[in-house]
Amino acid sequence: MKQFLWTVTLSAVTLFGFALPQYPLRIVSAEDFYGDVAQTIGGSYVNVTSIINDPTIDAQFFNPPADVINTVKNASLIIANGNGYDAWMDTLYEKNQQKIPFLKVATATRIGNNFEPHIWFNPQTMPLFANALVDQLSQLDPTNTSSYQSNLQGFLQMAKLYQIQLNKVTSQVAGMRVMSAEPVCNALLLALQLKVTNRSIQLALANNIPLTVTQVNDLKDLLRDHAVDLFIYNASNPDSKLVTELINLAKAEHITVLGVYETMPPNIHYYQWMYQTLFSIRDALLSSKNAS
Repeated sequence: MKQFLWTVTLSAVTLFGFALPQYPLRIVSAEDFYGDVAQTIGGSYVNVTSIINDPTIDAQFFNPPADVINTVKNASLIIANGNGYDAWMDTLYEKNQQKIPFLKVATATRIGNNFEPHIWFNPQTMPLFANALVDQLSQLDPTNTSSYQSNLQGFLQMAKLYQIQLNKVTSQVAGMRVMSAEPVCNALLLALQLKVTNRSIQLALANNIPLTVTQVNDLKDLLRDHAVDLFIYNASNPDSKLVTELINLAKAEHITVLGVYETMPPNIHYYQWMYQTLFSIRDALLSSKNAS
């Protein structure tokens, strides 16, 4: 009799539109850094698949294979960066006839734009994203809201500790000058109060758009005149001919050169990656400062 009543109860719940969620919730994230946060917040109640999980893949020009379409189709929740960075996920979502919740981090956090879409380097982004994620998970699975909220508090504590370190580094390097081949980590550079000397032409450099002779000479003159304390390039993708020339010139002028990964390397968590990036920029700048 008890088994019969339990079966009837489950049927009634489904009949009246209160279907119990399927565990674990299937989260599909366009990039692994958002997927890592989703797994931290969701814990054992979620199973996260990150489409981009290799730092050598350029997410902006990614062409998803056929199996990714099925992965997205079977998701309980989709996460993407937005700001035009992973437009291929928009295309996959539009092809899907099911109404799956779609969390765009740029929209949820109101951070970034199409010029600088790499908002995961902004120290404000992930705490805001984590809060938006908890709201979404609580709608999908209200029974476990308290667990999501508890995991959120632990994550926000990590964010606070990272901000403390960022403030310390800022006090050491603020005002120093950086030339960056791409706008990969501009959000972090600006948070550190660094001066990005070539910000207006970074997109052209990143996309191999030909620069004028004057623009090229201006970049090289900044390096020759030692008006730059650090040269940053994208370690995730091969360099263009011009970027290679600039790297070689910077080295010849004894200016520190640093490669920064655009997307998260494997076998690491988001804040571990951020700490590594933060401290590598700090150490590179301070070594340049001590050498001058």
